[in-house]
Amino acid sequence: MIHINQCCCQERGMGTPTTSPFDQEIALGFYDGPTHGFLHCRDCQQEFYFAMIDSRAVSSEEDTRIFELASIPIGSIARFETAMSPFQQTIHPVWVPLWSFPTDQDRDWMSQFVDGIVSQKGPVEWVVASSTWLSDEILAARPIENLDRQEPVDWFTSLGLIPASIED
Repeated sequence: MIHINQCCCQERGMGTPTTSPFDQEIALGFYDGPTHGFLHCRDCQQEFYFAMIDSRAVSSEEDTRIFELASIPIGSIARFETAMSPFQQTIHPVWVPLWSFPTDQDRDWMSQFVDGIVSQKGPVEWVVASSTWLSDEILAARPIENLDRQEPVDWFTSLGLIPASIED
């Protein structure tokens, strides 16, 4: 398995905005932007499960979101797209699938399918900051090693980002 910290993302530093390495983003959860889902890295071909762990408003129209990334088996995104194909057409590079199915059984089956992929994720490898879409710009990134999740973390400070506040 290729790990993000051994290839394409090793150059992504704290507090340094850069073009995103992610060429495919599937948002399974959405609240004014993605909250969790799947990512594909165009450089190393690794796939990730992402989940939002913090956010702050930057302005009345924009916020900065902090996501944790954990590897999922390569091919998971293709399997998800195949499973969804009877219900919806895939959209690239960003897809927010509607969780609407002909029957409750179809919805339950797809939910279990996604849970199966997520259950195979590895430990959190990266924490990244983005202004909404991870496939656009990465504001900052940090590899995670031996993180004590019992202690509260100010991710904005940890990533070298200036604390954000809503503009008046």
